[in-house]
Amino acid sequence: MVDSRQVRVRDGDVLVMVGTMKGGFLFRSDRRRARWERGGPHFPGQPVYALAYDDRSGRRRLWAAPASPHWGPSLRWSEDFGRSWQGDGARDSSARPRPRVSVVVQIPGPLRPQAQGRREVTLEGRPRTVGEALTALWAAHPPLRDRVLDERGQVRPHVNVFVGAESIRDGGGLAMAITDTCVIAIIPAVSGGCNA
Repeated sequence: MVDSRQVRVRDGDVLVMVGTMKGGFLFRSDRRRARWERGGPHFPGQPVYALAYDDRSGRRRLWAAPASPHWGPSLRWSEDFGRSWQGDGARDSSARPRPRVSVVVQIPGPLRPQAQGRREVTLEGRPRTVGEALTALWAAHPPLRDRVLDERGQVRPHVNVFVGAESIRDGGGLAMAITDTCVIAIIPAVSGGCNA
């Protein structure tokens, strides 16, 4: 698990917020800007396309838009400069130690009706492979199985499954090992068009 550093921001400090494809970072310095302290990554492994600071009405709130290229941005905020995050599916990063960990499966729009409209499914237990994780997903949402796997139990050719940014086609298929805090994304191909 990635260890996220925290910065202590005081009145008068300079704060630079940087969003990257691997998470969000905060850089803090005093007014002289001679030495900088790094905080983050926040949302490790996720693209963070936007960060903003909101000081209206005496607030000290950070806004972040971590995103998936397939599902778009989600809006999260922190009142303590990134020690914990709230909003749109945020997981409180201040809860340490974590009593249990979980694998999250992201469900794309076309498959959400088979998952009771859910955008994400947090799996029970501790699956060790993609196949075990998907078996747990089918147990919770059986209609998804036939949309993702073929009759032989293999991922359909038009469906891609990713663990983080890595396709399971390149990482061992359903036998690909996973960590107990990974995010699995199911991405069906979308096509269309017409004859002119």
